[in-house]
Amino acid sequence: MTAHLAEAVRTDPGSLVPDLYRVVQRRVEVGDVVTLSLEPVERSPLPFRAGQFNMLTAFGVGEVAISVSSAPGAPGPIEHTIRDVGAVTHALCCCDTGVAVGARPDSLVASFIGVIDEVAVFNRPLQDDEVKGVYESQK
Repeated sequence: MTAHLAEAVRTDPGSLVPDLYRVVQRRVEVGDVVTLSLEPVERSPLPFRAGQFNMLTAFGVGEVAISVSSAPGAPGPIEHTIRDVGAVTHALCCCDTGVAVGARPDSLVASFIGVIDEVAVFNRPLQDDEVKGVYESQK
């Protein structure tokens, strides 16, 4: 593992820094859909629930939210089935066995939990001057 990847390993469970995972299997499902089986490099896999997603990182490209496709509590690697639809998913779909990717779970720690006040819904797109007017009136 290279030094810069080792430094990126997440130590705080609410951190936005991903854990390092290694691709242990790549399976083409159909056309542009690939399932990656991932195992953690330096710690045990994080638990997950049905319907949960992980933020998968293709280092040097970006990250994307992908649902976990393996069964919760099942032994072995964590699987993610990915459709090649953009730069990040393309990079992930092209990963060979042995490649390091990042993964971090969805988390309430990194989510917005709060109250939004003064909500307004418009039935059309606002012009720049209208947005500015709304903003100025809220100061």
